Amino acid sequence: MDSARIIFLFVALANSLVAQDKVARIVVPSQAAVGDLKFSLGSVAQITCRDLQMQRRISAIDIGEFQADESIKTLTQSFISIRLQLSGIRRDAFEIDGAQNCQVEYQLPSPLTDFEVEAAGGQAFRDALGGEAKDVRVRLTGPFMSSLPTGIKEKPGLRAEVMPPNPGRLGKVSTLVRLWHGDDMLMSRQTQFEVLQRQNVAITLASVRRDQPISERNVRLESRFVSKPVDQPTQEDLAGKIARRDLKPGQTLSLADLKKPISQTSATAVKSRDSIEVEAVAGRLRVRLRAATALQSGAIGDIIQFRNVGSGRVRTGRIIDNGKVQVQL
Repeated sequence: MDSARIIFLFVALANSLVAQDKVARIVVPSQAAVGDLKFSLGSVAQITCRDLQMQRRISAIDIGEFQADESIKTLTQSFISIRLQLSGIRRDAFEIDGAQNCQVEYQLPSPLTDFEVEAAGGQAFRDALGGEAKDVRVRLTGPFMSSLPTGIKEKPGLRAEVMPPNPGRLGKVSTLVRLWHGDDMLMSRQTQFEVLQRQNVAITLASVRRDQPISERNVRLESRFVSKPVDQPTQEDLAGKIARRDLKPGQTLSLADLKKPISQTSATAVKSRDSIEVEAVAGRLRVRLRAATALQSGAIGDIIQFRNVGSGRVRTGRIIDNGKVQVQL
């Protein structure tokens, strides 16, 4: 066999393999259920093809429509084949397998439930807060669907869209819930959710007196769902510290509740009621807040509480210099 003949056969085989690689495989089930009066092939059959554009094109082809008095339609493989070819798909571009006849049933979509509204809220708040699904809990604080007008709450096929606050917050949060029917927004309503996030916290196991050493006997690190941001100390933060004040059993420990023993304390760098400079650090970004008041005294390295004069909020930060506190965001 001459070289030209070999090359010809090789090219023909390669073209055959490429063509076969682009063939869509359509598997027809014996039964299927749809929630729309007009339905596509992709909502009934399983379609696979390495050419994703071809797969999407075939999936989107309208294959049937229920009339007002119909609830069941029967599709045959031959009908599906003809419908594909009428849509411009070549016969050699697809193969059909599975049941010869498929019984398609129209099922009226169920009305929207509070559970589905909560699920939409969970997704929205997880996107805003970050983290995994298991670390965020979202619940409605009261009934939602039952409070809507009858013409809306009983309408099948509704979809809820929850708009999370920006930035994401914890605790009881009011935000907008929009109800959609297809591409039409039917209504929007301000709704309250309870948002909890899992954080690593320090919990007191027993009463801890002021100046008593912190140890594994009286404080334990554990993972809890909380309704507001809290300090997340590490074992290193707890090591060698004593209580700044009396602590009750089951209390969530703040870094501001800890201090070094007197023997380890250096010169006071910040005094209570001093005006201090606060530096907020997030990666390479540094923002300075000058209008703040110290609520506790401490040396360099200590964690103290301070109040933002502008907002009135109380935060904790680490003393890094005389009259200067740093907060990690």
